Parts: sequence; structure tokens; C-alpha cells
Amino acid sequence: GGPTPSNALLMADAVKIAADNTSDPAKMVPTAVAVIACTTVLAGIFLMIVSVTKTAVYAQQLPFPLLCGFLGSLGALLMRNAIGSMIGVKLHMLFWPKDFGKLSEQNALLCCVNGVLGFCVAALLLFGVSRLKSRVKSKLGSVIILPAAFFTPVVIFYVVML
Repeated sequence: GGPTPSNALLMADAVKIAADNTSDPAKMVPTAVAVIACTTVLAGIFLMIVSVTKTAVYAQQLPFPLLCGFLGSLGALLMRNAIGSMIGVKLHMLFWPKDFGKLSEQNALLCCVNGVLGFCVAALLLFGVSRLKSRVKSKLGSVIILPAAFFTPVVIFYVVML
């Protein structure tokens, strides 16, 4: 399970639009949570409709290179948005900063720490979680591994930055 790249991009764009149209900063987080909840419910309803009407079989008719290209482009967009968030600058085209002046104003240490922690989390999720889950025998331990993999780098980041 988990979010697919297309749902993640849809949610990210919806949250960005909602946050940009919210004038009160105190209402941005509740608005973002509400938008994420609504898009999740709508995606679930859509998937249930696809399941009931048995229209998922049409996806098997799509050529393999088309699906690979689609998923590859979604991955590139997710990477662009993640890198833009890490360095605090909006990126244009694929990985080209929109405003080089704002890029030069960024704290280099903060950008490096964000980048290193981001890649550590990615490596941990790609390689470490499955290995840890296979070694842990208790159910509670296997349930705690994934949240700990997300929470630990956040704690490390704030400890380093304080």
C-alpha cells in the first residue's frame, strides 16, 4: 500500500493551491490537512468506482513503454519538488531555479543538512526498512520501524539546527 506518485503529486498541488489562497497563516495547516483528507477520500471513491465497474482491465491494454514513461516522469516531478523544498527555491523546467538571487540568499549549511537528511531517509526507506522488518521477530517492533524511520531524521535535523 501507500500513496502512488500520481496521488502524491495531486495532493501536493492541491495543498499548494489551497495554501497560496489562504490569507491567514494560522489557517494554513488546518487547510492543508483538510485538503489532504478530501483528496484522499475522493481518490478512494474513484478507486471504488473503478473496482465496481471493472474498468481496471482497460489499463492492461496500455503499452508497457507508455506506463514506464508516465511513472518515470512522475518520479522526476517528485524529485524536482523535493529538491526545490530542500533548497527553498522554486524550480523551473526540470531542475533549473526560477530565481538565482533567492538561491544565493539561502543558508548553505541548511541546504546541505536538508539534502543529506533527505538522501539518508530515502536510503533508509529503500534499503533499511525491509531488512529491519525481516530481522525483527515481534509484531510491535515491526510496526514501529516505519514510523521511526520517518521520525528519527526529523529529530536529528532539529537537534542539529538548534
